[in-house]
Amino acid sequence: MQTTNCSAVLVDSMISHLHFDILRKDAATGVTPTVIAHPPFDPDPTRDGIARALSFLSKSKTHSAAELKKEAEGGAFYLHTSGSTGHPKAISWSHEFLLALCAANYRDRARCNDDVLYTCFPMFHAGGICTSFPFFLGSGASFVCLDTWRSISVDAILRHLRILKKRKVDASLPPSMLEDIADSTDAAAVGTLAAQNTVFWGGAPLRDSAGDYLVRHGVKLVAWGGSTEAGPLARSSLEENADPADWMYMRLVDYYEFNWYPMKGDPHGRYNLIVSPVHATPPIVNSLDPIGFATVDGWLQHPDPTKSHLWKPAGRLDDVTVLSNGEKTDNKQLEELLCASRYVYQAIIFGTGKFVNGAIVMPPAGLVKSDDDEHVDHYLDLIWPHIEDHVNKIVPRHSRLLRGMVLVARSDRPFLTSDKGTVKTKATLALYKEDIDRAYEALERGTDAATAGSDLPLQAVKSDESKVLAFVHALVSDAIGRSLGPEDDFFRNGMDSLVATKLRTSLSAAIRRVGIPTALPRNVVYTHPSCTALSRFLITFAAAEPEKEDSAAEGLEEEIETMIDKYSRNLPWHEGKRAMPNDGDVYAVTGTTGSLGASFVAHLLARPQVKKVYLLNRAHRSQSMVARQEMAFKDKGLSISLLRQAIEEGRVVFVEIEVGKDRLGISNDVYDMLTWEVTHIVHNAWLLNFNLLLHHFEPHVAGTRSIIELALSSSYQCPPHITFISSIGATARWPFHKRPIPEAALNSPEFCIPQGYSYAKYVSEQVIQSAVAHRPCLRAAIIRCSQLSGSLATGAWQKSEYVPRLLRSVDALGMVPTGLAPVRWLPVDVAADMLFREIEHATSQPAPGPLRYYTLDTTQYTPWQRVVDSLVALKPERRLKRVPMTKFLDEVRKDTTNPAFEVAEHLEDLLVAHPIPMLSVTQARRAAGNLVDCEISEQLLRSYVRYACS
Repeated sequence: MQTTNCSAVLVDSMISHLHFDILRKDAATGVTPTVIAHPPFDPDPTRDGIARALSFLSKSKTHSAAELKKEAEGGAFYLHTSGSTGHPKAISWSHEFLLALCAANYRDRARCNDDVLYTCFPMFHAGGICTSFPFFLGSGASFVCLDTWRSISVDAILRHLRILKKRKVDASLPPSMLEDIADSTDAAAVGTLAAQNTVFWGGAPLRDSAGDYLVRHGVKLVAWGGSTEAGPLARSSLEENADPADWMYMRLVDYYEFNWYPMKGDPHGRYNLIVSPVHATPPIVNSLDPIGFATVDGWLQHPDPTKSHLWKPAGRLDDVTVLSNGEKTDNKQLEELLCASRYVYQAIIFGTGKFVNGAIVMPPAGLVKSDDDEHVDHYLDLIWPHIEDHVNKIVPRHSRLLRGMVLVARSDRPFLTSDKGTVKTKATLALYKEDIDRAYEALERGTDAATAGSDLPLQAVKSDESKVLAFVHALVSDAIGRSLGPEDDFFRNGMDSLVATKLRTSLSAAIRRVGIPTALPRNVVYTHPSCTALSRFLITFAAAEPEKEDSAAEGLEEEIETMIDKYSRNLPWHEGKRAMPNDGDVYAVTGTTGSLGASFVAHLLARPQVKKVYLLNRAHRSQSMVARQEMAFKDKGLSISLLRQAIEEGRVVFVEIEVGKDRLGISNDVYDMLTWEVTHIVHNAWLLNFNLLLHHFEPHVAGTRSIIELALSSSYQCPPHITFISSIGATARWPFHKRPIPEAALNSPEFCIPQGYSYAKYVSEQVIQSAVAHRPCLRAAIIRCSQLSGSLATGAWQKSEYVPRLLRSVDALGMVPTGLAPVRWLPVDVAADMLFREIEHATSQPAPGPLRYYTLDTTQYTPWQRVVDSLVALKPERRLKRVPMTKFLDEVRKDTTNPAFEVAEHLEDLLVAHPIPMLSVTQARRAAGNLVDCEISEQLLRSYVRYACS
């Protein structure tokens, strides 16, 4: 009472004899509130909750009715939204709104004094608030408070419910836990749920098979959900004579009016919903006609006419375009930026499932003759400076507009609008479906307006080769945004897969315009990554003399040996004299913003014996190193507070590096600090791209050499232990299929997957092997990494990797490949734990010693059918077509915007032609124990699918 400075205490008349004791004790502390004795609420359920509450409070001697009304309308607390469509927003819930929820529970569950409400939702979550205060204040039920400092597991929940078995319990549980119980088919666990009065579920979808299983075994499920902006939308009691099979449908609350609007053209027959005030006003009002809150979900009505009062959520209506690579475009932002031009009246964004997004713009009336192509071109000339300067420079790179993907609305097909004047996006896009399809076709074939004016002078190529080089240079400079030298590598100068696709499109257009119908190879930009190389290829290609690939095949082994020799020669000697420290380990880790790197850093920070961690990463143009690291932690569900605390304490230090430069491009004073302090080096940074040739990875091999030199420059008597994260790709062509790949040196590139990435890992292994042989003081371990999967906490799996690309392709194509061999996936969190234990094991061995080899792999296989089932379960309404992998890849190759297009060959190689053999885990088991037997659970598999397809 001192803290809140309250002036009135409400006391049930049944305990009025305590009034004087309360006053006496409070007077001793200087607090003298008014004690108001009042009988309980009258039992009339039709009366408004706020009216009854104000009547109850009217006995106050210190507040007038007007003051009480104003206080009731003020905020009681703030909750935050989930942030699924942007940054989480703080939402204020007033005392009045809470009282309305209490009154609703009173109407639904009056006099439930014997009930016990059990929930594991946190109190900062709208679900946690709604299943606590309104329940026990409105119905009289008791509320079970959980110790939130302890992790909540299925076993803990079942143990709690068994303790409460003699009480009448209403349990409110998240779907993930209900699914775990259902999947376990544990009769005792399901029986515990069935013994509860009711089991509320909400906050996320509950899988149909899990819900059906539970109700079949007697669990009384109640669908209960809502939003932070509107509060609960479902009643808090089970309908009398309810059909258990309707467990997924909600019985809606009586304090709102529900306004339903059919979604025109929606194949599922969904409805939009706006909730309007009756006995309560939504905390957020975002609709004025009618007044209320418009939800971001589509809704489906029960198909039985006798149950038309039952509804269920069916997908979000967020104003976001999800591209085929998993990136999301904020449609509203892009539309508003476009409409900031006085020459754009309205705009609509399209591109769901495509590699790039586009826009349809409507000019002001009378400005353009939209049926005249010349007028349209002049109009695009007019608005293009605005798009370049005030749109593309603001939106994320993946959302930028290409000229060929900006369509102009035709006067005979104006945007369709509702009675309220808002654009009917889906209906309007349907009018322009053919135009949109043609635009993507033109982009792929290189016949769009953006490339139509470029002429490749191949007809004079034999007499003036310089013109071809000038043409290629102009295209490349335009694509990258700056001029490059003839020999500069595209991918070391800012080119990514999107730019490479655009460049190939432009080249294809130029080739066609000089009468050459043959399509350019899909990887032409990757295999000829400089202006000189690309122009020479075009010359031979146009002359119908395919470029010889002798050097890429016959000379590969020589290239590998030359690179090994180059980075193994002339190693410095170690001259350190200082005794090794005994006050803790100091790690230097490269590549800490990736999946394994971030998880490993979190592991190090949780270990008290680790005194300091240097995080070595390349610079980023637009983000600080701290921001990138925090983003990596957030994405993988790691503790940001732990990271921030370590930064504040100086336990984490960021170091900017550039792998291809001498001494990693580190300044002298920082380099000296590293040689003075570091006891362990973990080299994890590596370019993940399966299309590039070996020479593209030479800077990374040079970086491995720089890591060795850093260790040999140490001031300690014993150089820092080096751990190199290699890849199964360096050994995956192991020919003895019945025997696992040994944890040992394999001194031939014949065991590598034939790609630059794997060859470069092999070269680095050989460079380290040579260094340990020639500098016996050097201790090192090579960790061969198999297929790491996403985070246990969030399912976050780097979307550029081939497995998430495959999962997104399934979603894009509406078909799923079947008949593949079982897969071995090791969650990155487990891999980070294994990595730490393997390093500890390696450093505990006597020094000097041989180069040690370990693996990051699991012995447990996941049947591919389980992956297929998870994909099908994610969107059952899609009815995914099951096809052989060869048929699936054929479809992928037809569309360059498909998420798996760039890794199609890699997928075919690994999953069809050459499945990855098992790695030996003998040394890994000695170091990490049973972690090598990690198995992928059904819940985790679903998390991977959801994250990849989100």
